[in-house]
Amino acid sequence: MTSIVRQQTLSICFIVFLIQTSFCQGLERKTNENISRQFALIIGTDKYNGKPDWADLQNPIFDAETIADVFINEYGYQTQILRNPDSNTLLNTIIDYHEILKKNDRFIIYIAGHGDYDERIFDDGFIVCHDSKPLKNDMNRKTYISYKTVSSVVNKLPAKQILLLLDVCFSGSFNSKMRNYRSAHRSDIYSDIDASAYAAKKMKLKTRTVITSGGLAPVLDGVAGQHSPFAYKLIEGLRVLPDQKTIITSNDLYSYVSRVKSQPIIGHFGDHEPAAEYIIGMANSQKGNEIKVKYEPTIEDFIQSRGVSSSNYNYDKIHDLTGKTVVPQKYYIQLLSESNEKALEESIDLYNQKLKQHLLIQRISIENKDWYRLFVGGYDDLNFAKKQLSELKQKHTSDKHFKDAYIKGFEHPQNDLLKDNTLYNLHLKPINIKGYGIQVFSDPSLSFTLDKARVYEEQSIPAFVEKTKVNNKNYYRLIIQNFKDKNKADQYLNKLKGNTEDVNIQGAYIRSF
Repeated sequence: MTSIVRQQTLSICFIVFLIQTSFCQGLERKTNENISRQFALIIGTDKYNGKPDWADLQNPIFDAETIADVFINEYGYQTQILRNPDSNTLLNTIIDYHEILKKNDRFIIYIAGHGDYDERIFDDGFIVCHDSKPLKNDMNRKTYISYKTVSSVVNKLPAKQILLLLDVCFSGSFNSKMRNYRSAHRSDIYSDIDASAYAAKKMKLKTRTVITSGGLAPVLDGVAGQHSPFAYKLIEGLRVLPDQKTIITSNDLYSYVSRVKSQPIIGHFGDHEPAAEYIIGMANSQKGNEIKVKYEPTIEDFIQSRGVSSSNYNYDKIHDLTGKTVVPQKYYIQLLSESNEKALEESIDLYNQKLKQHLLIQRISIENKDWYRLFVGGYDDLNFAKKQLSELKQKHTSDKHFKDAYIKGFEHPQNDLLKDNTLYNLHLKPINIKGYGIQVFSDPSLSFTLDKARVYEEQSIPAFVEKTKVNNKNYYRLIIQNFKDKNKADQYLNKLKGNTEDVNIQGAYIRSF
């Protein structure tokens, strides 16, 4: 069976690890502010509505689930998986992490599916989503997500270290700075220092690194059930490198996957600092575990985060060991439930040592009595959650709690952290303006609205986005300019209408704020 080319296939492996940077005496002292939580957002799309332009694929979800399994079980990430998301769901899920991630966390995003590149009109690449329409029906690319939008939104995430991995046709079009980064091995600048000092130095630098499966050419989807060539090498590298390195970095991973025939590329984007290098993780060697302890949440962090009482934990919310609320997933593995704080602390201490996966806590009230559930994982697919539970039961056969553990399901809210009737800048930060603006259009696609707003910004015209609801459906308004005087706003709009036949401008009108 021959391999199938991913017709302009996209597999963005957004691996975003966010790691704390304020250290006291290198890595010798750890405070609650030095904690580095690990997150992964894994996205796969193999079903497309935009036929005949975008045929269904064979491996993206298989690739995504396998990579998620590696990050969960071998690196201990809190992992969220999206399967066949539409364009708004994909973009809004990334935006959600603006509220979740902290300065020193680590975060991974992997997206597998179709990708496209339009040199003639947009000079940009695009993520093709489940709901992306054929090009003849969507010349403006409203149902696609441009790389410029992805780059902008991801760059502004609060994490210091971010790594994107793109397994996609034409992935070299991610930005104009993409280049074949030939120094895939560590530079000699830190060759004389140990791994702890190396990690400490690298974690202080802001990292915005992207590794793609190729340049401006198609890449292979692969034989069904056997992974794409790039994903296969990526998975292999993530499993093999911990046996070869104490600290696993983006350059180590690139060096490993660069053997793929599609000629992967490594580059940088956004606010990347010189000499920065993404730290993927630490090996399970004695030295690697010693370094890992400096950053991972412990029972002490849990106790410190509560202060005097666990009442700091909101009822029914899901919290990590540092007390922060995490994005709710559809399914968790419920390991146990304790009726008092002391028992909870003892259980956390025991299973934090046993498991590579992160522990999560939910405080509930039953008949006016507090109970504390201890969860493992966090999944949006029931079958995948059952697979993880089965593996844990097989690995811990003598543990009574794993024997009795089960899948706990929750209603999964639609993620969209943009508030209704609130103005946002192009980095999706809320802003307040007073006076008058011009509403150019309203569209159900956030990605499309941001792309059009960016066109105005590039012409030094202030542009804003406002979310609203119409018939219980989300719409995103494009607002430009800000005038204190209504007459000046009217004059500006009349001048715009006189200089263009653009239907959006002809239908634009003045808004007061």
